[in-house]
Amino acid sequence: MKTISIIDRFLHFFSQNIRNRLLLLLISSTIIPVLIITISSYYNTSNLVEKQFIDTNLRIVQNTNDNLDNYINQIRGNLLSFVRDVDLLEILKHNTNYEYGSPGVTYIENSLLKLMSDGKEIDSVYFYIHSADRLYYLDRQKLVIYIIEHPDLESTSWHSNAIAMYRNIYVEDTHVTQFDIKTRDNKNNILVDPLGKSKHVLSFSFAITDFPYRDVIGTVSINVDVKKLDSIYKKASVNDFESIIIENGNGTLVYPTELSDFCIDFINQRDIHKEITYPTGSFKKIINGDKYLVLFDNSEYTGWNVYKIIPMKILNASVRASSRFNLLLGIFCTLVVVVLSLLLANNISRPIVNLANYMRNINIEYLEIKTTNRSDEIGVLYNSYNSMAVLINELIIERYKSKIREKQIQIKVLQSQINPHFLYNTLQSISGLALEKGIPEINNSISSLGSMLRYSMESFKDIVTIKDELLHIDNYFYVQKLRYEDSLKYSINVSDAFLGLPIPKLTLQPIVENAVMYGVEKTIDGCTIEIHSFQQNDKVYLTITDDGPGMSQDILKKVISDIENDRNGVSKTRGIGLYNVNARIKYAFGEEYGLNIQSEEGKGTCVTLILPPNH
Repeated sequence: MKTISIIDRFLHFFSQNIRNRLLLLLISSTIIPVLIITISSYYNTSNLVEKQFIDTNLRIVQNTNDNLDNYINQIRGNLLSFVRDVDLLEILKHNTNYEYGSPGVTYIENSLLKLMSDGKEIDSVYFYIHSADRLYYLDRQKLVIYIIEHPDLESTSWHSNAIAMYRNIYVEDTHVTQFDIKTRDNKNNILVDPLGKSKHVLSFSFAITDFPYRDVIGTVSINVDVKKLDSIYKKASVNDFESIIIENGNGTLVYPTELSDFCIDFINQRDIHKEITYPTGSFKKIINGDKYLVLFDNSEYTGWNVYKIIPMKILNASVRASSRFNLLLGIFCTLVVVVLSLLLANNISRPIVNLANYMRNINIEYLEIKTTNRSDEIGVLYNSYNSMAVLINELIIERYKSKIREKQIQIKVLQSQINPHFLYNTLQSISGLALEKGIPEINNSISSLGSMLRYSMESFKDIVTIKDELLHIDNYFYVQKLRYEDSLKYSINVSDAFLGLPIPKLTLQPIVENAVMYGVEKTIDGCTIEIHSFQQNDKVYLTITDDGPGMSQDILKKVISDIENDRNGVSKTRGIGLYNVNARIKYAFGEEYGLNIQSEEGKGTCVTLILPPNH
């Protein structure tokens, strides 16, 4: 039942609107191919990474074998240069004086030192002279030439094997050096002369013959410390998880010299050589229960096999790392497909949804006209909606204008209730009486007040010039100065270029009244009111600024809300009110004009009127 409920909710989600149905169609038609491609790419990448891993490491093994061949070839070259020395051969054939310091002995010693010097990889040298039954031994560590008379060479393999190879170099696999040279005293007792510590070395031995005869006149053996081969194997990028093993092709270990259990187990694998397809290749082998990748290369020069053994977990980790990238790429592509499907579904369904929302809001006071370049069925719906919206907006604007006219009529009715001529003539009489009594201040005040009354009650003008408004405000300031004296300061700096521009009548007075009421009356130090003008972007700006107490942000937001949303138009405390000022400017010149207000508590308030730049 729970499964059915989940399916029902799933189907309900994708059937409740056109957007969800489009989304289901787009996702199902794109995400399935993406998943197929991702899975296929995952397996292809795994195979490719494994092949690249094997090829890279196989090249490393081949390079290691090549470096080993070059190394051994260099040693052979040093050995052959020594045994082909003509002067040395002459000494071996004909010299009979082997006293210390004799020319023959000196030449032999210098030749041995030169051999050691030329062959940086040589660790020690044995040189036996048959005619003198004398063995020379040179060790790099001590750089001292030991001379052993009548040596016992029966226990050494290099001497007999070198003779057996006859004019070919005998290479002895890794073994421990025979530093203990056996000699005999005059009573034929065997003496042992220890010359140093044992080392694992490779030996290269050669029998020197009296060519073209087969008589052996000397033997020489060069020992190379196997540890010096480490520099070659370090280039094989061997880490703690990998192993390099070298065997001579017959199962005898050449390197490393320290036989770990793993090396022994590997060499003892009976079927190792069955896996090898010469000269190079790879195979997988289970050793001690763990699976390994074995890469091998056979040297045609030495006949040795170089193995690089890598745990399969290393290869698998590399494969997983690369495959993980493909998997993440597939997930990313899937997310991109989902996002693009959302965007496409929204792009197709949004116009329909928006139109439906607009139709739901058809009872609001203004319907927005939505433009579209579509020529399909959605475009037809939009055009029909726009035609309806235009008609409704015209009706709304006409209703708004009717309200403005109604308010203007109310104001004119109030004006008509007072006979302007009666008030003006009465003020003139009072002014004349003030002059007769010698009180000019009263005369000037009454003149300013009379001008204000006459300006306010002239009902035949709704639009005046900025100059007329400023003269009216100047009279207003004069009257207010009588009351507030030095607490009120003002300045009017309006460019002459703007004085002839139109402005609704009695626009500035409500703003200035507010500045006086909230700026002068509520401060101890008084207030300065400044009126300035400037033009910017084809608009003329009149700013009325005071340095009064200003307003907090909460009060400012409420005032701005009242200016934008007050539908009564008349404030009980602010006369006609800022809303009416804003509404009358918009009604007279258009929606792009009107009133802005800015204020900061403790610094003052600035009201800006935005007016058209021409007549």
